[in-house]
Amino acid sequence: ANAKREAERQAQLVSKNYTAAATYDTAQTTAATLEATVRADEAALDNMKVQITYYTITTPIDGHVGAVLLRAGNNVKANDTIVLATVNQLHPIYVAFSLPQSQLPAIREASAGGELAVTALPPGDGGPMETGKLAFIDNAVDTTTGTITLKGIFDNGKDRLWPGQFVNVSLTLRIEPDAIVIPTQAVQVGQNGSYVYVVKPDKTAEPRDITVARAIGGESVIAKGLAEGEQVVVDGQLRLTKGTLVETRPPAVAAGGPTS
Repeated sequence: ANAKREAERQAQLVSKNYTAAATYDTAQTTAATLEATVRADEAALDNMKVQITYYTITTPIDGHVGAVLLRAGNNVKANDTIVLATVNQLHPIYVAFSLPQSQLPAIREASAGGELAVTALPPGDGGPMETGKLAFIDNAVDTTTGTITLKGIFDNGKDRLWPGQFVNVSLTLRIEPDAIVIPTQAVQVGQNGSYVYVVKPDKTAEPRDITVARAIGGESVIAKGLAEGEQVVVDGQLRLTKGTLVETRPPAVAAGGPTS
């Protein structure tokens, strides 16, 4: 402020030729220099205010903080690669799983019709399955394993799913309430394809060609060849021919001969 007033006084004096122009120029330069110094100090102060904010670290997501890897006394530096702590998101949480690439066409066809349900259950957890939906299909097949990576998203309201945990996952492509399902061990393979021995009302066995849509968990879904209510032989098929008499027994005592 004093430098500005001095520059104003010198301006009045030089206008009346009471002082040299060089003295006025010096006063103006001094005032401008001090103004620049003030602005530089203000910029330095603002920079320090920004530096202070770095002492408070906030996470952009809600999650669970793991172990703190740096403590008071550790040596750190700017742009260090040491992780201070890891925050894992729990709500929602993603579950990654892989399926054979042969299933990819069916998955894409089913996903085009709407959201697909995904269920997950941690091993040893006796509770109900956690239900989510398919959220991601990778854009390439893993050539080393021949599998495609998918991800399901879950609300995980009770924190039953934990980051890094292995879980059992099921992906439901569609529901067929009227499908014909038989034990896979009843299906035989012959020269003409798959067939089963059907127990006729007169208790004789009859071979019948069938078309298996798919096999899941020890059971086969039959697309063609069987009707609801028909009985099939699940044990001892090698001793059967067309017209052989069979005896129906409960599965628990079936280890002796042909049963249906």
